[in-house]
Amino acid sequence: MDIEKSDRLRSMLQEALSPFIEKIERLEAEIQSLKEEQSELIKILKNQ
Repeated sequence: MDIEKSDRLRSMLQEALSPFIEKIERLEAEIQSLKEEQSELIKILKNQ
């Protein structure tokens, strides 16, 4: 495969995968936020 085809394929893959990568990044941020919230709730419950 020549370089031009390889670059074109790479570009097409990046374009196709970009929305999925963005969604995964948003989900990772949401998971981190939920973990922090869970930690705070556990602290509150332990202090009751």
